[in-house]
Amino acid sequence: MSISNEDTPNPGLQERKPNRFIQRIKAEPLVPLGIFLTVFALVGSTIGYQRGDSATMQKFMRYRVIAQGFTVIAAMGLPMPSKRLIAASDLEVDN
Repeated sequence: MSISNEDTPNPGLQERKPNRFIQRIKAEPLVPLGIFLTVFALVGSTIGYQRGDSATMQKFMRYRVIAQGFTVIAAMGLPMPSKRLIAASDLEVDN
């Protein structure tokens, strides 16, 4: 038994989710960067913990706090020059 597009409630849903994800990354490129930096700091801290090197572990935990702060500020909507330039170019196209 095959399922046609008419049977599904929203046939374009599968195509739109990845596109929406990519659009969000393009709109807010600093948030994924902050997430990556936070994960990198956590991995470095874990490696320091496994080796028993408390100095390395503490250094990476400090990096984690900085990276998380950066991510929160970016998620709150840190004004970016690229957004202003895109908005200005959209206005020029509309006129």
